[in-house]
Amino acid sequence: MRITSAAIALIRQAAGSYSYALAVTVRRGGRPALTAITTRAVGHQLAVIVAGIAWNIDHVRQPLTEGTFEILLSGRKQARILMRTLIRPG
Repeated sequence: MRITSAAIALIRQAAGSYSYALAVTVRRGGRPALTAITTRAVGHQLAVIVAGIAWNIDHVRQPLTEGTFEILLSGRKQARILMRTLIRPG
């Protein structure tokens, strides 16, 4: 699935391995594809790849049916780099 447009927001997590995350909300038209992919991926890992780099590999516990997910990040610097990559003009 290729996401070409989404709402993103930087959020601060509680203390732990991942102190930041980017919350991604796909447009309504992309939600069925996200649901289908994550339904097939339940019990497996799923990579989020941005500009050819795997930023988050997570174990899928349940389908993502609301169109939102988080990309977990270890620090603020990593979060800013990813955010800049995502909002870079076309």
